[in-house]
Amino acid sequence: MKSERVSLILTYALAVLGIGATILHVSLFAAALLVIFATMGLWSDLRKQYPLSGWLLNLLSVAGVLSALALPGAHGVLGRLLSASVVLMGAKLAAPKAPRDRLQIMLLSLLLLVGAAIVSASMSFALLFGLYLILATVNLLWMPFSRSLQGKLVPRYMLRRLSILAAGLLLAAVPFMALFYFGLPRAPASLVPGQLKSTQLSGFTDSISPGTTADIATTNAPALRVVLSEGQGPLDHTPYWRALVFQDTDGTTWHADTQLQSPATPLHSDNDPLLMQGPLITQTVFLEPLVSPALVALDHPTHLITSTEQADLTRHATLQARRVPLQRVRYQVVSEDSSFLQVALAEEERIRSLALPHRLPPSLLSLALSLTQSTPDPLTKAQTLESHFHSEEYKYSLNLAEPAPGETTDPLERFLTTKTGYCEHFASAMALMLRAVGVPSRLVGGYAGGEYNSTGHYYLVRQRSAHAWVEAYIADRGWVRFDPTPPDQGPVAETSSHAVTGFTAFLDTLRLRWYTFVIGYDLHQQLSLFRSIGSWVGIHLAWRPTKAFATWAAAALGVIALGLGAFGWLRIRRRYLPAESLYRSLERRLARAGLCRRPSEGYLHFAQRAGSHLVAERTAIYTVVHAYVAYRYGNRTFDAAELRDLRQMVRSVPRIRLPRQSD
Repeated sequence: MKSERVSLILTYALAVLGIGATILHVSLFAAALLVIFATMGLWSDLRKQYPLSGWLLNLLSVAGVLSALALPGAHGVLGRLLSASVVLMGAKLAAPKAPRDRLQIMLLSLLLLVGAAIVSASMSFALLFGLYLILATVNLLWMPFSRSLQGKLVPRYMLRRLSILAAGLLLAAVPFMALFYFGLPRAPASLVPGQLKSTQLSGFTDSISPGTTADIATTNAPALRVVLSEGQGPLDHTPYWRALVFQDTDGTTWHADTQLQSPATPLHSDNDPLLMQGPLITQTVFLEPLVSPALVALDHPTHLITSTEQADLTRHATLQARRVPLQRVRYQVVSEDSSFLQVALAEEERIRSLALPHRLPPSLLSLALSLTQSTPDPLTKAQTLESHFHSEEYKYSLNLAEPAPGETTDPLERFLTTKTGYCEHFASAMALMLRAVGVPSRLVGGYAGGEYNSTGHYYLVRQRSAHAWVEAYIADRGWVRFDPTPPDQGPVAETSSHAVTGFTAFLDTLRLRWYTFVIGYDLHQQLSLFRSIGSWVGIHLAWRPTKAFATWAAAALGVIALGLGAFGWLRIRRRYLPAESLYRSLERRLARAGLCRRPSEGYLHFAQRAGSHLVAERTAIYTVVHAYVAYRYGNRTFDAAELRDLRQMVRSVPRIRLPRQSD
């Protein structure tokens, strides 16, 4: 393979890494222009014909970059900058590629990789960046050889040695990279806010109506990952992940109540009538970027331990961030795993929880009365209504037919007629029916079910698990959870018994580790790591280093480092640079004799001139210089016997100064 072809392969490989990481985050215009430029450049490089002149290519590049900056993008200013960088990469690929251009393409690729990492923070960045480091190191090592071997065939062993050397350099740098990663101080917040993707939705805003979750219920993207407390396996029941409580309604749309209690007061306190009814479970939640400040936790959260976002508990046992998080949120929360929340119901809240809208479908009211007229007990009423919706005549479906001309457009009335709807139809209908028969009720939005990852020991909850259910107030129990959606249908049926196993589980576990130890590694975790190391040293070693010890230890480490460095240098000189060392020794001996190689003089010509003055040593001089030329330009190696003979020849050259002679 010729040296030019090797240079092109390295250049295009580096460009592909940067482009591949960025192409999904740039505008369609920038992507199309990149394809045109790259195709033209590849064709030109293979044929060694460049139809576009330099000034025309520069003009097109400037126009493309300005257009990319002007056009709107999916990620704001950062997206426009990435689009402009992609266009600039295409322009460099379309131009002739001198060593300077290849270096610029390598740096542009690094810029694109970093930009893509800021936009997506995906685990794929680790793989792409690792490949980039290897190729960039090989490219930097190759550049000096590409100049000297221009137009010549490159032996395979040279490429193999360059690759091994590059890999060795990277492996040697790993301890230093780890030291910098764990040791450098971290900013308490991200310098560049995460970018909110249109597909990354929490599932709920501050209002909910029939059809709210239909758009995301078919989305397979992760919504949150939940690591339960240590030693806690999968729950023995379907987990409900609480996000928002909806109390006020006009018959179609329900509005969330996000009134906060005192941020410093946990739900379980001496002054709070709430009583513990279930086991306390600690969870570490990794929540994807949100469209609302509502955080998600196992039903019901009692107090927040730590969080990357400032958040508070509401009086309805929900978590509320103080701003809408535009990046992944990590927090630790304790929940009481119970299906009811025992609290006293204030009179004002009772009135709100019984309020009926002005427009209530008559069929809903008559159905509620007919089902519960013989059951005066509120709990029995709620159970009767839940059982009614669990009957075989009701179906859960995300694909509802449009109403025909003349049919009612009221979503609840159509639901009771067709007996088909989303979880919001079931929950809204049951909540209004409970209010109609005198039982306080409200809607709760969140997620139901989840896929338990047996490899990483955590729950993966996807967007399709977005769900709504009902809470009814029962005097002796408090707010009790009821789920009118048929249990054999909907999100609960899809995910409650589904476990993630095999390669899928392994891959998602890697993603979680990436979010935890790379993306989520912040100042808080850094300080915790340092404290843990200090505690371990104090406990297990039971001593404290003094200033004198630190001084002597630093001096000893310095001496050891110098000794290792000197030993390594001598080993390299003796093992890897023998011909170089012998030739330099010969030059020094000849210089003492007044024979110095001129800057414009070749090695063989110098050997001939020196041999004409030192006739007795002519053969030795010729042999040593020829060996050096073979080593430097032909990768010639020597065994121990050959090196011993060459060393003897060098020593045979006398260290005497000859009388000055004419050349």
